[in-house]
Amino acid sequence: MNKYEKNHNGDLSKTYKPYELVNISFEKIKNHSYVTQQTFGVVNAMGVKQTIRGVTVKHNDELFMENLSVSRLVQAANRFYQKDDLVTTYDGKNIQTESANWNESPTTSLTKKEHEEKWGKDLSRPYIYIISSQTCLETSNIVKTSDGYLVSVDLDPIYGALRYVKQMCNISHIDPPSFQSINIKYTLDNELNMLKSEVTESYTVVMGVKAKSDATMTEYFEYDKEIAIPDIKSNFTYVKGE
Repeated sequence: MNKYEKNHNGDLSKTYKPYELVNISFEKIKNHSYVTQQTFGVVNAMGVKQTIRGVTVKHNDELFMENLSVSRLVQAANRFYQKDDLVTTYDGKNIQTESANWNESPTTSLTKKEHEEKWGKDLSRPYIYIISSQTCLETSNIVKTSDGYLVSVDLDPIYGALRYVKQMCNISHIDPPSFQSINIKYTLDNELNMLKSEVTESYTVVMGVKAKSDATMTEYFEYDKEIAIPDIKSNFTYVKGE
């Protein structure tokens, strides 16, 4: 960020690495009081289709996140409410693609550090993947457009997914998956605000037998629009971005 404050003029694709632009974009999220991140995804594993929905809402100093995963083999729903140093987790039942009946009694209440150890990150971290000089492969690149930047990041399939593996194991109650490839395409505007990310990844999980899984997920970011954090009796209304 110090580098960006000193030099943020002209075509930044010529002076910054892909992982630098992405991390500057994530850092700038902290400047907004209201942020909504919505995820829409599909996983195909041995002919079984699994839908993924997720949302994170930042409302001043309070944060909310939920994950919904639905297939004919897996139905999982988790909600997290973070305030100060506490993250409270709730499970769901009667799970549908974009809704669930949420238990009114929390499953756990953990400190942010404890939650990060279990789930891979607390809610103040905007992204579960590790984007750094140590995880981005040389095939990563930046393309300047009239509206901003397109950043394509190929991640080391082991180290880039370390946090994500923890999350996957807790959501789906599986053994740690083995990743073969992770590509993420980020759309940034000219001020490096994150607008969209598109993930394409392949991994293997053991579900009695080894199952090769291919997943695609698109996340949309919206800023400065005040959206109330849903209470435990309410479901979030998902709306795809542009």
